[in-house]
Amino acid sequence: MAMTESRAAAAAMVPIEVRVHAAWVASDRRTRVAHLTAVVLSLLLPAVWWGARSFVRAVVDVTPVVAVGSGVAGAILATAALVDLHERRLPSVLLTWAMGSAAVGVGCHASIAADPELLVPMLVGAVVCGGVLLGVYLTRGIGMGDVKMAAVVGAATAPLALVAAPLALAVGAGVAGVWGRVTHRHVIALGPFLWIGWFVASCAAVVGLLR
Repeated sequence: MAMTESRAAAAAMVPIEVRVHAAWVASDRRTRVAHLTAVVLSLLLPAVWWGARSFVRAVVDVTPVVAVGSGVAGAILATAALVDLHERRLPSVLLTWAMGSAAVGVGCHASIAADPELLVPMLVGAVVCGGVLLGVYLTRGIGMGDVKMAAVVGAATAPLALVAAPLALAVGAGVAGVWGRVTHRHVIALGPFLWIGWFVASCAAVVGLLR
């Protein structure tokens, strides 16, 4: 345990760009393609929001800056997930950046629309999703990085639709469980599956399926 903690501490001291580069180099082609696809899909979230509002007439009570903030957060989370696949450890600095992006989006919405109410669902989403995985963490089933990423996922999705936060967590956990059974793995990196949950819930929210 002491050796594991010392290695984790040493990894945290390495500059994040070095850790991301190392994860990229160590990845196979399929993983690289999946990562780039995840980043692009994340950054396209504002375009999905615009398309839904313009063509489907979806009703989503947020300004585009919230979708931009959540989309950038998703791209950062996708990169954190890549590092998780390589190190089995989610980098706190990337999770902080992702949380900051979601917060900036909500903050800009509050300023533009003179409506600070989205701050409440953001906090609720972070507490609910982070709290659920904190309970799992206390059973030694996951790492603390997973708890932090769940909180970010909740904070990034709840402003789009409050129900999106628990949906994201449920989808991520469900897909992870199925993947574990199919591959017969008892230990998997949870980061990529939390990103999948974020993506599904965010898209469902911005096209008006969740209110």
